[in-house]
Order: sequence, then C-alpha cells, then structure tokens
Amino acid sequence: MPHVRIFFFLGLAFFLAACSSDSPGETSGGAPQCGTGQTLCGDVCADLATDAAHCGACDVSCEEGQLCDGAGECAVSCQRGLVACDGTCIDPDTDRDHCGASGDCTGSDAGVTCGAGEICSGAGRCELSCQSGLVACDGTCIDPDTDRDHCGASGDCTGSDAGVACGAGEICSGAGRCELSCQSGLVACGGTCIDPDTDRDHCGASGDCRGSDAGEACAAGEICNGAGRCELSCQSGLVACDGTCIDPDTDRDHCGASGDCTGSDAGVACGAGEICSGAGRCELSCQSGLVACGGTCIDPDTDRDHCGASGDCRGSDAGVACAAGEICSGAGRCELSCQSGLVACDGTCIDPDTDRDHCGASGDCRGSDAGVACAAGEICNGAGRCELSCQSGLVACDGTCIDPDTDRDHCGASGDCAGSDAGVACAAGEICNGAGRCELSCQSGLVACDGTCIDPATDRDHCGASGDCAGSDAGAICGAGEICTHGACEASCAPPLVACGGACVDPSTDATYCGAAGDCAGARAGVTCSAGEACVAGACASADASLSGLAVSSGALSPAFDPGSRLYVVSVEDQIASIEVTPTASAEGATIAVNGISVASGSASPPIPLIEGGSTAITIEVTAPSGDVTTYGVVVLRGGVASAYLKASNTDAGDQFGFAVALDGNTLAVSALGEDSAATGVDGDQNDNTKNCGAVYVFVRDGGSWVQQAYLKPSAADVNDDFGYSLSLSGDTLAVSARGEDSNATGVNGNQANNGAANAGAVYVFRRSGAVWAQEAYLKASNTEAQDQFGYAVALAGDTLVVGAPTEDSSATGVNGGQGNGASQAGAAYVFTRAGATWTQQAYLKASNTGAGDMFGASVAISGDTLAVGATGEASAATGANGAQADNGAPGSGAVYVFARAGTTWTQQAYLKASNTGAGDMFGVSVAISGHALAVGATGEASAATGANGAQADDSAPGSGAVYVFTRSGTSWSQHTYLKASNAESGDAFGASVSIDNEFLAVGAPGEDSSSTEWGWLESDNGAPGSGAAYLFERSGGVWSQDAYIKASNTGASDAFGARLALSGTTLLVAAASEDSSATGVDGDGANDAADGSGACYTASW
Repeated sequence: MPHVRIFFFLGLAFFLAACSSDSPGETSGGAPQCGTGQTLCGDVCADLATDAAHCGACDVSCEEGQLCDGAGECAVSCQRGLVACDGTCIDPDTDRDHCGASGDCTGSDAGVTCGAGEICSGAGRCELSCQSGLVACDGTCIDPDTDRDHCGASGDCTGSDAGVACGAGEICSGAGRCELSCQSGLVACGGTCIDPDTDRDHCGASGDCRGSDAGEACAAGEICNGAGRCELSCQSGLVACDGTCIDPDTDRDHCGASGDCTGSDAGVACGAGEICSGAGRCELSCQSGLVACGGTCIDPDTDRDHCGASGDCRGSDAGVACAAGEICSGAGRCELSCQSGLVACDGTCIDPDTDRDHCGASGDCRGSDAGVACAAGEICNGAGRCELSCQSGLVACDGTCIDPDTDRDHCGASGDCAGSDAGVACAAGEICNGAGRCELSCQSGLVACDGTCIDPATDRDHCGASGDCAGSDAGAICGAGEICTHGACEASCAPPLVACGGACVDPSTDATYCGAAGDCAGARAGVTCSAGEACVAGACASADASLSGLAVSSGALSPAFDPGSRLYVVSVEDQIASIEVTPTASAEGATIAVNGISVASGSASPPIPLIEGGSTAITIEVTAPSGDVTTYGVVVLRGGVASAYLKASNTDAGDQFGFAVALDGNTLAVSALGEDSAATGVDGDQNDNTKNCGAVYVFVRDGGSWVQQAYLKPSAADVNDDFGYSLSLSGDTLAVSARGEDSNATGVNGNQANNGAANAGAVYVFRRSGAVWAQEAYLKASNTEAQDQFGYAVALAGDTLVVGAPTEDSSATGVNGGQGNGASQAGAAYVFTRAGATWTQQAYLKASNTGAGDMFGASVAISGDTLAVGATGEASAATGANGAQADNGAPGSGAVYVFARAGTTWTQQAYLKASNTGAGDMFGVSVAISGHALAVGATGEASAATGANGAQADDSAPGSGAVYVFTRSGTSWSQHTYLKASNAESGDAFGASVSIDNEFLAVGAPGEDSSSTEWGWLESDNGAPGSGAAYLFERSGGVWSQDAYIKASNTGASDAFGARLALSGTTLLVAAASEDSSATGVDGDGANDAADGSGACYTASW
C-alpha cells in the first residue's frame, strides 16, 4: 500500500471539487487526449498527484477514507480541526493520548499523553480533572471554600483566580473567606491560631495562651516535639542524647541508643579500645590485618595461640594453637622454629649447607626443597653441595681428588673444579709446574720463553733470561747488529765497522767516531767532527757547500745575492750575446762547476752563450770537501721583460683598483670597485663624494710605455652599484658590468633612474673612436628582477657580448625558454649582438640540467661562435664530458656548459665536469677560451699534486685549486691536461682566474704565500700569507708545461696578487686589488703602504 501521509480536509474539498467536472482530455470519440500534467490510465486521463484511483501510478487506489495528497501518496482525510494520529482522526484539543498534536502527529508533533486524573483541557493542554466544586491549584484539587492557601480560588487558579493565602491563625471559613477561627486542638496566641504541640514560640500553650498558659519558647536548634515539649531537632538517623545529636551506630558513649535516649534506650558505653561498630554494637578496634580474639587484637599470621585465625576468631575461624617449639610462620601456619640459616626437615632443624641427608635444603624442606642425600664418601661442602671429601690441598675434579699444583689435566684447579675453576689442561710437552701453571718442560740450562725453550746465554730476544721468563726475568732484546754472548748483548760488527758506544760504526764516515779503530776505547775512539764538518776517509772535513759570493758580467742579480738564496734572474739587453758568472765558495777546498765545467772559486766562468729573445738557464754546483753538494740557478733573460706597475690616477684607500681587468693588444682596462666619485660618463670629476660608485681606468701602450687614456663612469652613477665588477675588452669596445645596479628596466637603453629592482644589475658598453671613449649602450636582462646580479660576469668578442646572472631564478632549460621564477639562484646567461651601433638580445641561455643554487653564469667566456658558461654550484658527481647530469651527489662541485652558434642560433654543445669531481671544488669559477682550447678553474680542488697531470685523487691540500684544459675535435670536447701549481698548497686558490691566448695560459692563485718578488723562484717560502702569485704555462708540441712563477714587484701579505689577470699575445696583466701603496699613475713608489686596499696592477711583456 502507498505510504499514507496527513492531508487536511481543505485538500479533500479541493479534490472532490476537481473530480466533479469532466476529466480534461476526454473526447466524444477516439482515444482520449490528456492535458498537461495528466496521464492516460486505460481510457481515462488521470492526475497521478491527486487522483485517488491512480495515486502516484495508474491503478494504485487509496483506501476508503483516504485521498491522494497532491504528491502522489495516499493519506487519511480528516475533518477540519482534526489530526490523523495512529491511523485515526482525533481532536488534538481534547484527546488525552495526543493532547496538543499537530502536523503528521509524529515526533514532537504527536502531542503529549495526559497523566492519570488529567484531561486534555479543550485548549490542547493536559490539566487535572477535579470533582465538581473543587479547583485545580498547583497540581492538586483543592476546595476553594476551605483551602487556606487558595481560599476563594476559581477557574484555572492563576492570577486573580488563585484565591488568597489565609494568614497565620486564619482558616478558610467554608465560604471561601479567610478568618481567625482555630480548629480543634489549636490555640489562638497573639492573634494567630497555633498548634501548642508543635509551635516553637508557644510550645505546650493552652487556654487563652497567656501567663503560664502561654507555653515556652524553644531554644535555637530545638523543636516543639509534637507532644508540647521542646527538644533537640536531630537529622534523620541521629538520636538526641544528653542535649546532643549523636549517631547511635557509631557513638561510643551511646552505642545502639534509640528513642529518647533514656533508660534502656540510652544504648551502652563502649569499653577502652572498643568502637561502636557502625551497626550499634561495641567491639574491639583492631588495625588492618589483625583479628580480635579473646578480647585482644592479634596477628593471625604470627600469633602462636590463634595461628591462621580469621573472621570473629570463633570456632573454625579461631586458628590453631602452635605446639611447643613451633612458631606461627608468618603465613598463618605452625612450623618448627629454627635458628637463622637452619631449615626444618623431618621435624628437626638442620644446616642445609652441611647436612649430608638434606644437603642444599630450603623452604619447607619438601619435594625439590628437601635437598639431596650425599653419597658415601661425600660431604655437604658448606655451600649446600655434595662433593668428594678430599685431603687438604687437593681438589675434587671429575669425581677424583687431584693435586691442582701438579695435575696436567686440571692444572691450577680450585673450588668445585667447574668452569673457570676447572684449571687448564697442559699441552703436549708441558707439565703442571707445582705452582698450578702449565709450562714447557725444558732441558737443564734452557728457559721457557714465549712458548719455546731457549738458551738464555745465546738467545738475542731473551738474552740472560731466567725463571719464568716474564717481567725482569725475560732478559734483554739485543739491538740491530748485536749478539747475545754469555747472557749479555754486545755489538757484532763486520769489518770495516767498529763497535763504538754499543753500535757498529764506520770510522771512515762517522762524525762522532771519526777515525776510530779496535775496541773504540781511549785514543782508538777517534774524534768527533764539529758542526759544519763531515767525516771523510776517517778525517773531519768541511760540509759547507754554499757560495759566499756570486757575480755576473752583465746585468744584475734579482734578488741581490744572499747565501741562502738558490735562484736568481738576470735581465740583459738584447745585444748581450753571452755572460760570465763568478762564484766564490764559502769553504776552503770546495769545488765549483758551472754548467758542468769546473771553475776555480772566485774565478769567472767561460762565456756562456745566451738565447736570443729568450731565457738561458745556468747551473752552479758547489761540492764541499765533505762531498755535500748545493746547486744554484741563474736564469738570464736576453732582451729582458718589459714590466709596468699601474695605479689609479686618484688612488685612495679601499678603492680596490684591479678588482677586474681586461686586456687586448695595446689597450687594457682596470676597475676600482670601491672608488667614490659621483661623476658620470668619461673623464669626469674624480672627487670622493659618493661612496663605492666604482670606476674604470683605460690605459694604452705607446712605444713600450703605458699611459692612462680614460677615466670611465656609468651614465647613472649610484652608491653600491658595483660599477666595474666585471670587464671585457675587444678592440675598441669595452663592456663594464654593475651587478648591484637597481633599475627595473629591461632590454637596451631603458630607464636608468628607476631603482625599483635592488641588485638587478646592468652592463654598460663603451666604444672608442680615435682616442675618445663614449658610452654606446645600457643593457639590462629581458627578465630583470631584484637580486639577479646581471653582469656578475661578462665576455666580449667583436660584436657579440655574453652576460652572466648567476642568481636569476628561472627553472627553464636550454635556449630561449620560459623566464619565470621556479628555481632560486639557478642562474642564466644572455647573449647580445651589435649591428652598427645598436645592441639587441640574441639569446637567453640556461643549463641543460637547471637546478636551484647552481649559479649558472658565475663565469663566462667567448671566442668566435663558441662560448662557455660556468655554474659553480652545480652538484652532479659526473666526470668528464657529457656525463650524468641528474646526479646531485657532489654539492658545489661545479660544471661548465659549452654553447655553439650556427647563424643566429645557439645550442648547447657540451656539458663538462672535472676528471676528479669533488663536492665543493667550484669547477667553473673561472673560464677562458681560445679557438678549440678551453681552460676551467676550480679553486676548491684539494689535490697536493704539482705540475701537469699529477695524482688527482690526493685530497691532502684543501683549497689548493686546479685548472683543467679541454680541447675540441669537431664538435666533441675532452679533457687534455690537469694543471697544478709548481708549489701547490692548501688555500692557494690556484685557478681563481684564467686567461688563454693561443699557446700561452696564465693562472692566478691569490691565496699563495711566498714573499718572492717579480719572476720569483722562492716558491716554498711562505713568508707573505695571501700575497698571491701567477703562473704562466706554455703549450709546445701539444704538451702544457709551466714557464714562469710570477710575483708582484712589491709583494705584500694579503695583496691577493693574481685574483684577476688577463693575457694578450705575450703581454700579461695581473691585478692585486688589496695592494696598499698610495702611488698614482705608472711606475710609482710601490713600497709606500699608506693606502690600505687601494689596489694595483702589474704588466709583463716578453
């Protein structure tokens, strides 16, 4: 049957009215045509929402008394005002089961069920049904004519119909009025009817309630007890005794009291030590765990008279009385009372450590606790174990008494001869020596040492041993060349050696026993040579192989001669074709050879031909009378080395002149990052009026001399822009970066005055016409953002410029990818080209394995259509060319990416790693490219190797640095040479700068520590920490080798000589940005250290 829902009579009326008309859609002929909202059921159009014959579906009929409710469900049809409850129409105003029902008469709409004696009031509320004449007040039917609380009440007994509450002493008169008329048993006192049996103010009153008839007023805490007497008012369960409310179940003075607590109802007084038990009975009060027995609290676990008692200690709960000699055991059982350490067995106290019948017994001496009975010949050994009874000094082992001092199977046994007490079994050939130790049984005269019988009179390892050959008895170990003779070590020397001082010496060479013979005693002990002498053929001779003087026939020694200096440089004019050297020996009798030809001390050598336009090495070998040899070297430079010492035109402390350098032919450029002038453009005011703006100085060489040609500033100078951070020079074009420049412009020649992107960076291009320089372009990245450091590195070749921005954040890879910010400090490089005087960006370069923190663009280099980009933070552990790029197993190892251009399109040609990749090596910190050769610096490399292709796996010199030379064949790159400094040491940072031009390669090491100067030779002297050095390598026949070790002309600690350098042809430019001279211009006073960190540059041409 369809679900029945409530549907009010109004709906039924609507339904009946609807059914009284013709059904829509019926026609006089043919199939009926049903209207909107109707369904054809058979031949009748029906509204399935309301049609009781087709309710919800065709042919579904509602039951009699139901209608279709408009939603297609059958529902009971009740008259207006009625509610369908439980399938019946009820009146919710009068129905007692559903009083106040509404809606569908379910849940909260079901109304309430009126209680017994209640009716549904006609307003849908349950209320009392009172007999005629009564009124329902406060839930009770009252007589309004007599009820004192609602005297005269009527209606619903609320508000004015509630009647009045009659006053004290008044009654409701029977006519619904209050009046003073005391009922029987009450007494009128003070205008009020009171009950003299209960009234506290007139307790016991009578008559007219005056004088002695006024009763008494009960005291505080008393009541009038219902009999007209004042007494205490006690809480339920308490009894008033002696003027106090007490608990008769627990009160010790009136235990069990009741009634008025007098006579037999006064209870009993509990005795001392008793309590009123809580049930009104006196009984002993025993602590927890005790039991009351015979009027005394006893411990049932220990009481001998009531051992094990419980409950009320009566009958079977009274426990047992322990017999004489027994105690109550503490567990409520009677047992023998044995002294400490004894156990009760079979009714007797026994010692379980010694009793042979119960050896090892414990507890109650039953079952497994009964111990064991020792066998015949055994005793209970005092530790509760049965064992053989052996005579004193013997031990029971394996059921037999043995002597542990001599028994070979149990040598040294003790105790129970078990485990570690079982002694040891002596090996074959050993005896138990009488002291309980196994030792070799050696023939008379021999001693057992280290498990072997030796002869102490001849054994070299235990010479003179005795006894047990241990400690001081182990004898002595004879030294090398000694033998043991009659138990004493002494030298055994083979001729021509002689035993002297306990050792064999060669008297012909020994400086302490020079010329000794025989027993080396007295005059035969020879002589001791003095310091600086050696023993030669049994006689003392000088060992001084030094020179006391050295002179040359042309030029001058550099440095000046010093006996302690071994290497010198001499520069001579080109017309000098030969040179003579005059060496003087310090020691008489010393011999000298110059280039292998003997020369007398103090005499000139034969003329030595000099290589035209090159260097000639001269070797001077001094041999002392002792045979000791010292070699001196002199390098003669024919035609010399043209050098210059360059300073800024406005030298000032902290300017860092030489922070970056560039060189091309006869032009060089030097930046001073800390220079303070606010000038702009070319050759402006050089005053110090804006901190750390930076400047660039251009020098040109004229007739062999360098002169300053221009003083360059940016077109928009600003504090801390780092103008001059990187330089690159190509012909008449100079690129100058300012990595700290703050404009948010993009592209070429944008708005320079906008400082909306801190440290975004910029590059300024200057161009020379004749001798005049002018700014040609102001370049910005295509995706300028704060902190990108565009211009960190620049490289220029003709009309192509590459710019590095190592902290750019795009996660793109390859060429011209997306320029978003998905990889913090991944880095990027930008390629610009010039057409006429117009610069445009040609390419946006990213690494093929872009990663956050890789610093791609930390270094850049370009040669023709090939460029290289360093990424010092790249983390792959790959080695060589085109290895696995996704491996990040070597953080900070670094990588270099080579790109090649075809037409205007750049593509990555190679991914290069060091051959000995290591975390933190910073491979790619510097790059230089010339044709098909690429040099890469790695200042963090740690090998202590020197020269070319040394041991790369040796990491004993952290931060010594290395340079890797790669060459290209076709389009394939491979490592050609691994270069190290000739004096590689930790912290030298070899490879901080590199420059390559055809067959020459220059490398800087700003952390090198030698105090040598110019073309130095004292490589191992670390007297000027952080002074720095440069190294010149030359390729000959495909092999790279070091040509020169170069130092500043005024070497000083912390000058960082070599931090930047540039090479062009046979001219080298080396910077020392921390040099301290206050000189200005060219070849000033380099010894004056009055301007800390002013900086200097040095040139050398050969």
